Amino acid sequence: MITICGSEKRGFKQGKCFGETRFNAIGSCCADPINPGSYYVGDLSSIRYCTPDQVYLVAGSSSEGFADGIGAAARFDSVHGLVCSRDNTVLWVADMFNERIRSVDLNTKLVTTIAGDGEMKSTDGVGLNCSVYFPRRLTFDRSRTVKSESVLFITSGRGLRRFDIASSEMTTCQWKRAGDTGTGTSTSTAGPAPASNLYGIDAVRSGHLIVGCVHTHSVYLYDPNTTEHELLAGGGSVQAQAEPFADGPGQIARFNRMVGLVVVDSERCAFIADAGHNRIRRMTLPAYLFSTAQPALN
Repeated sequence: MITICGSEKRGFKQGKCFGETRFNAIGSCCADPINPGSYYVGDLSSIRYCTPDQVYLVAGSSSEGFADGIGAAARFDSVHGLVCSRDNTVLWVADMFNERIRSVDLNTKLVTTIAGDGEMKSTDGVGLNCSVYFPRRLTFDRSRTVKSESVLFITSGRGLRRFDIASSEMTTCQWKRAGDTGTGTSTSTAGPAPASNLYGIDAVRSGHLIVGCVHTHSVYLYDPNTTEHELLAGGGSVQAQAEPFADGPGQIARFNRMVGLVVVDSERCAFIADAGHNRIRRMTLPAYLFSTAQPALN
């Protein structure tokens, strides 16, 4: 583990990666899909672009707020999730305390609000006529039933949301236990659906989602097509406080505030940021998730 940018001093400053750059409160990052070694960082109220040597401002400023605009004229309040298009032209942003989803045109640096009315509630709707309660992380739908990069899944304080980029429609994802017969019985040990305080999320090549819940301190597998979920790791029940740290298989493992996760297809695993236990965890994923890959529709 090595430091590649920033320092222990907080602040808002761009420049050389070492010695000049200051971050305030980093909330997210994502790779530049075209330029190896470069990446985007979501700070408290700004988005930066980091190369191996230099850091540049993309949008935002040192002050929290809400405003669309170009570059430094835009305002954010806790950039908590970032995902970049494969052609490196658009960033989608979970602006948590503004309770909105934003987009950034990386050619013009224009920031536009594409979903959310800023209200502290969770309602379905189109564009600015929906509410997104504390959006946190986002990822693309990788299933073969949708066009590539046409749908975002968003974790929030009140469940999992689905955003269709073309239509700007925001909907709430339903959850049902795998094997549910529709009569109130199930052959699954998935436990109750994690209805709130979802945080980390990433998509597997098969199209399934891996979702972390800080309410149950557990990791779930979610199928967007069937809405079925299974408990992968953790206790699976709501707890007043997290249980002590424990590695181990499936439901033996214990977590505390999983604030982020990323799936690595080549390793068939997910890496999890376990903030409460101050650890990075590695979870092996079921092999079938990587053997049923289908290309997205063009």
